[in-house]
Amino acid sequence: MDDVGVLLVGYSRPDLLTNRIHELASVNLVNLYISIDGGELSHTTEMENFKILVKNKLAFIPNLRINHERHNLGMVRHLTSKITQVLSKHNYIIVIEDDVRLSKAFFPNMLNGLNYLENRKLVGVVCGWSPLPIPYIKNKWRNCKYVYLWGWATSKYAWKGYSYDLSKENLEKNLVKSLRWSKSSNHQRASWLSKFKKVKELPLSTWDYQYLYHCIKNDHHILAPLFSITGNQGFEDERAVHTKGIKPRFIQNKLLNNRKITQTSRLFTLIVYFFDLIYLNDSIFVSKLKSILNNLKRH
Repeated sequence: MDDVGVLLVGYSRPDLLTNRIHELASVNLVNLYISIDGGELSHTTEMENFKILVKNKLAFIPNLRINHERHNLGMVRHLTSKITQVLSKHNYIIVIEDDVRLSKAFFPNMLNGLNYLENRKLVGVVCGWSPLPIPYIKNKWRNCKYVYLWGWATSKYAWKGYSYDLSKENLEKNLVKSLRWSKSSNHQRASWLSKFKKVKELPLSTWDYQYLYHCIKNDHHILAPLFSITGNQGFEDERAVHTKGIKPRFIQNKLLNNRKITQTSRLFTLIVYFFDLIYLNDSIFVSKLKSILNNLKRH
């Protein structure tokens, strides 16, 4: 953990930030950066109480920094600038947004994923979310074509060159050079290109499609866990930017940190979510699927 900067970002939701603090209190962190976007809505009594809670509950962390912006930068500028700042001090980063719920297996698996990439001299990103919501401690990794940025980790080398502003990018020309792009289906390429063109016109609407473009363009390796180790609490929350709608059926936060999962529910989950994995067209080897079945049999 010495060379990993953990970044927690939020805005006007002290209740969700408090939930994350309680989860982080059980982890032996070394470097924690908490950054709250500014503006009138964020400077409240509740937020000041939250900052007091942080200093009391996380006093054991050697390098603890709390930043509260005076003005509202907006989600895209705030998050991406803080990632860049943390990676100017550390070689690796783990990024958590205030509505991302963490299982107890999150940090061990993030470190495991970073080590996996480092030991194989691969440049890429480690995702924490996956359609299969069974958070085993000893997770299995799969090669993924999409980046799930609900709790994730990367290195300064993988982040280098990222920009949310694609106005100067020749999208088709850059993507055609990518091996990852050439191996994608026609449907995926058309869908992704449509999204990339939209964020090229509206760069401050989001930042994650730009990061997917960055990963595809540079043929970065994308790891995702076979079983999800994060969830998202932002759905149906009017304060959210992108998750105000109804939570999709494949996101089951209630299964995180829940060890009392019956044999029947495991089998049911496997059957239901297997089709999501096929739809996502992720590269899952037969041995990985066998490991699921073996785990189901043992438990």
